[in-house]
Amino acid sequence: MRILWTYGSIDSTRTLIDSGEHGRIDGESADSAGPSGLDSVTEVATLRVHDGHQAAFERAVARAAPLFQRTAGARTFALESVAEDATEYRLIVRWESVDHHMVTFRDSPEFQEWRALVGEHLAEPPRVEHLKNVLTAF
Repeated sequence: MRILWTYGSIDSTRTLIDSGEHGRIDGESADSAGPSGLDSVTEVATLRVHDGHQAAFERAVARAAPLFQRTAGARTFALESVAEDATEYRLIVRWESVDHHMVTFRDSPEFQEWRALVGEHLAEPPRVEHLKNVLTAF
């Protein structure tokens, strides 16, 4: 996926190259500022994959990124691997609220598609927590 970013002092927008979708990104910063920052949460999902499935899992997550991106309330999406354990990952998704994750996304066809893409690679059910930012120092 290619994204064209435009930043200005008054307007911050993005255009998804493939679809042409264009919109504001005010709420997509790493901190809690933004239109709905007071309720925003960060989903941290611990994902353990079958050994030998790492590359296929990473490709599946990359294919799934647009599913999250088009879901109302999703702000950022990242996958991190655990340096000490090659079979463990953290999926980090910033949402406008817990309900945007647990209701809007979980009740959507996008969630079913997400599970279909990554399910065969998971060695155990994901462990999910929702974090609220208390302090961003730098």
